[in-house]
Amino acid sequence: MYGQAGEAAREARRRAREVAEQARARMHEAQREAEAEGGPRYAALLWAEAEARATEAAHALAGEAFSEARDAFDSVGGTYGRVRDIAREARVREAAERARAQATRGRERAQAAGGPGYASELWEAAEAKFSEGETAIARKPPSGAAQAFDDAGVLFARAEDGLQTANPFAVHEANVPVRVDNAPMTGQ
Repeated sequence: MYGQAGEAAREARRRAREVAEQARARMHEAQREAEAEGGPRYAALLWAEAEARATEAAHALAGEAFSEARDAFDSVGGTYGRVRDIAREARVREAAERARAQATRGRERAQAAGGPGYASELWEAAEAKFSEGETAIARKPPSGAAQAFDDAGVLFARAEDGLQTANPFAVHEANVPVRVDNAPMTGQ
């Protein structure tokens, strides 16, 4: 009878260790994902907290406190998941901000070339996309913002090109009249 009880206890400990090790493996996968997304850069404090708690969980596993280790590894895995999500959102926001800046420069160039007067349809489409980007960047996460700003930038560039084609004496960025075909201007 004692032999069977001892065997059952050993089997229960083996299963408990296996479950704790599976939780550790899940935590390591979450850690790798968070690190790949730039977690230590974008969520440094939360990352440091997760690292410290992962060490505590490893000590619990080494001390054969399997249930405690499993719970701790699962909790730390969740923390790494939050770090990953924060980093992803930050990277998406940075990309959207870069696209916004580029679209803004394109808008300014198109405006300097004559504004919406010559290419009103393209200008209106570009403004609509820019507005879509502004709406998207205000959301959390700002999904779709970078693409909308990229589209706006392309449309502003097309509008600028259209303005220069429609107006052979288009205004250069330095506000110096130039011909699009680079032919010398007469009367100067």
